[in-house]
Amino acid sequence: MKVDIISGFLGAGKTSFIIKLLKEAFKNEKIVIIENEYGEIGIDGTLLKEYTMNIKELYSGCICCSVVGDFVTALDEIMNDYKPDRIIVEPSGVAKLSDIKRACEQSKYWRDMELNMIVTMLDATKYNIHIKNFGEFFNDQIKCGKTIVLTRIEQLSLEEKDHLIKEIQEKNSNANIISKPLEEINGEEIIEVGEKPAVKTDVIRKVENHQHHHEHHHHHTAEDVFEKWETLTHKAYEEDEIKNILMALDKKIAGNVLRGKGIVKHKVSGWLQFSYVHNEHHITPIKEQKQGQVYIVGHGLKEEQLKTFFAS
Repeated sequence: MKVDIISGFLGAGKTSFIIKLLKEAFKNEKIVIIENEYGEIGIDGTLLKEYTMNIKELYSGCICCSVVGDFVTALDEIMNDYKPDRIIVEPSGVAKLSDIKRACEQSKYWRDMELNMIVTMLDATKYNIHIKNFGEFFNDQIKCGKTIVLTRIEQLSLEEKDHLIKEIQEKNSNANIISKPLEEINGEEIIEVGEKPAVKTDVIRKVENHQHHHEHHHHHTAEDVFEKWETLTHKAYEEDEIKNILMALDKKIAGNVLRGKGIVKHKVSGWLQFSYVHNEHHITPIKEQKQGQVYIVGHGLKEEQLKTFFAS
């Protein structure tokens, strides 16, 4: 039984990456997805259900710490009841990959599992700020990934790109690095890279640097470092209203928001989905939903201001 872990820091593009694989590479496989949200609202699970209904959602904490027991139980139930060809695990963006790998080993079916693709999604444009402010979590995801996928890489100059890859090489001397925009790569090529050690020219760069760096630090959990705010909402918006709110988040009016996502009703007709990381916002139409929902992660969050923006 193949178990794929698609990890990555907040807003790196994990869900979009999984959807790409479901559409382009996993059409003939029986797949179950374990979707973990740090909060109590499952926005990514809602999006994934457009592509597969076999989703087990785990809320209210990280599968690497506070809900590790629920994660192990979910693995056991899936192995026993569904017997899929592949399990895809999408942990929360603040999870430690090393802890997730250890959690998999707690399953009573561990010997029947193959830890297959261990992917770390990394937003190339946010590397410096994330390594500076959240190094413990960010470094762990880099060091433990078997394949590192650089998203938004096209926004970097060639010099910046080469410098970033060298830094990643110093942290993980065994990983393959996908440094080509994902729109230019087919999902089947990604699987070939993720599952086999073969190197594809111009698609990935093989890391050959064998330097090792050892860090000593206290072990923090997501709950120690990150705050979350979430709400269900009946509030309706024009697209420009959402855009203005997201631009206000950039100015830290509601605290230091690292990641925001939501599904809200449009004032005229239909529904809107929004995705936020600092200085980058996306708003797209989405099919009819039962309930609006908004999920925010950061630190120093200003709850009253967030309520003004999003609460019914």
